[in-house]
Amino acid sequence: MLQAALLSLALSELSTAPARVPAPGINVAVHQLPAADANPDPQGIAAGPDGALWFAEYEANAIGKMTTAGTLVEYPLGESRFAGPEGIAAGPDGALWFTEFIGDAIGRITTDGKVSEYAVPEGEGNASPWGIAAGPDGAMWFTETGRDKIGRVTTDGKVREYDLAASASPFAITAGSDNALWFTERHRGVGRISPDGAISEYALRNDRDPYAIVLGPDGAVWFTDFGRSIVGRITAQGHVGYYNLPNVDQPAAFAAGPDGALWFTLYGSNGIGRLTTQGRVSVYFRGGNEMHEDPFGIAAGPDRALWMTSYPQTAVIRAAPYPIKVKRARVTFR
Repeated sequence: MLQAALLSLALSELSTAPARVPAPGINVAVHQLPAADANPDPQGIAAGPDGALWFAEYEANAIGKMTTAGTLVEYPLGESRFAGPEGIAAGPDGALWFTEFIGDAIGRITTDGKVSEYAVPEGEGNASPWGIAAGPDGAMWFTETGRDKIGRVTTDGKVREYDLAASASPFAITAGSDNALWFTERHRGVGRISPDGAISEYALRNDRDPYAIVLGPDGAVWFTDFGRSIVGRITAQGHVGYYNLPNVDQPAAFAAGPDGALWFTLYGSNGIGRLTTQGRVSVYFRGGNEMHEDPFGIAAGPDRALWMTSYPQTAVIRAAPYPIKVKRARVTFR
């Protein structure tokens, strides 16, 4: 049984106090992934144009596909090199695009499993691409954590790079409501890049650790702070505010939910959180920390459920914030 804990938040830019609301029930189903010799280490997850959920399997060196009915297909990226896929996002061309953190490349996989890979230009040190998102210009944009760059790849594989400030460490990236891309800079701040390459960077306090980032239904961009119990919000004009999350640990990935709210995983608290743009929050824990599912990546599915990866538990988790019956799952909690 999921235990719901309601938390009060304070957002520095809002004049009204956040409301306390009853938490809806959540049905959870755990889909265990096959682990041959090692944990496949599922990471980023995204909804595909085919109605399935697609996710990166870092250690398995593969891309996984799971239907909403729980059927799993895995597509290996080859045995000759270790790619280390991390981030994944749907592209404008009907395919899924992913980053190869170790392989220093950007991959593309069609919904029938055909893979193409495009190398990031050589440079000093590893590029270590991590986050990826579709841009308003019809291209895919990605972060180069190792080289302090933002990359752009067209659907025919042409790659271009844009330099950031030294030690920016760009991480996650998302399309904003202002015809630009927004990205987090670990231990530094939040950045914005327009399709023509113009860059703005917004420094945060030194103790901040911005991590995942997503466009909210209010037109602002929201980000998690992995090192603190904080969720941040930044407007298109660069105004920043924060929600404090007491009694939870390590908010990680972020997703816009099917209910008009924002949902985030709590990697260090074995739970998930729901946050509305009006400042209402609910946090759900799986029967106490002894469950140890540690959800990480998160995406909204076409079935109005939230889908998450859990690399400590070698699983893909489906959480339905409505009374939806879960079928064909190995474990079901109500």
